[in-house]
Amino acid sequence: MKRLRLMLWRAALAGPALALAAIASPAAAQDKYPSRPIKIIVPYGPGGATDVTARLFGEQLRNIVGQPFVVESKPGAYGILAIEEMARAKPDGYTLLVGNVSTNAITPVLFKNRFAIDFEKSVVSVTRLAIYPSFLVTTAKNFDVKSVAELVDYAKKNPGKVNFTSAGVGSFPHFDMEMFSRRAGAVMVHIPNKAGASGMINDLLVGEVQAAVINAASVAGLIKAGNLRPLAPLWIRIRRAGKGGWPRTPAQNVPGGRCAPSPTPPTRRGAPG
Repeated sequence: MKRLRLMLWRAALAGPALALAAIASPAAAQDKYPSRPIKIIVPYGPGGATDVTARLFGEQLRNIVGQPFVVESKPGAYGILAIEEMARAKPDGYTLLVGNVSTNAITPVLFKNRFAIDFEKSVVSVTRLAIYPSFLVTTAKNFDVKSVAELVDYAKKNPGKVNFTSAGVGSFPHFDMEMFSRRAGAVMVHIPNKAGASGMINDLLVGEVQAAVINAASVAGLIKAGNLRPLAPLWIRIRRAGKGGWPRTPAQNVPGGRCAPSPTPPTRRGAPG
C-alpha cells in the first residue's frame, strides 16, 4: 500500500490535482489493488473545474496504476447525493469522490439535517491535494464595471440591480458573494444555477447576471477573450465607505480535500505519506 500511496502522491504532483475520497477495507488489502476500473464521483455537472481536474487527474493515475478511472457526475442537493453515495459504497477502494470547500466543509454544516447519514461519523478527511485560485468577475455584456470600486459604487447607487450567480445556495460562490456585498454595504441579488460552473458561466456570458466568484480554471479562456472581466483575486479587499481601510473578505481559494468513509484503514485511504 505504501507504493500505491506514493503513486497517488506522484500523480498529484505531476498533473492537475484534485480531491479524492478513497474507499477501501482490510479484506480488499489482500488483493492486488487496483485490479479493475475505479469510479470517481463528482458532485457537479460536466465542464466545471472539479469535473475537468477529475478527468485529467484520473488520466494521470491510469498511466501510473494501469487501470482506468471513470468519472461519474452526480450533482444535486448541495453535493449531498454524491457524498452519501461515497459513504455507502462498498469499502473496497474502487469508489472515489472529488470534493471542494463546498462539499467538504460548507454543506455538512449548513445542511446537516438534510443528510441521511451522520457526516462526522461516516466521513473522514484524508488530505488536501489542491487549491484552485478564484476571482471576482463581471460580465462584459452591457455592463461597463471594470474594478471592485466601480462595482461597489454601482451596486450602492442601484440597489437590487446587480445580480450574482452561484452553483447553488450554500456553495462557496454564494457564500463569498454574500460576504462581499454585506461588507461592501451593497444590495445584490442571488440567482443560483443548479448546472454548476457551466451554468454560472452561461448566465454571465448572456448578461443575465452581472457578477460572480468563480475559480480561475473555469474562466481563464473567457477572460483572455474579453468575455469576462476579472476584478480581483481572492482574498478580495473592499474599501469601506468613508474609511481608508481595505478589510479582507473571508473568501475561499477553493481547497480540494480528499475524504473517505471513517472505517477505511489509514493504509487504504490513498493518502500520501
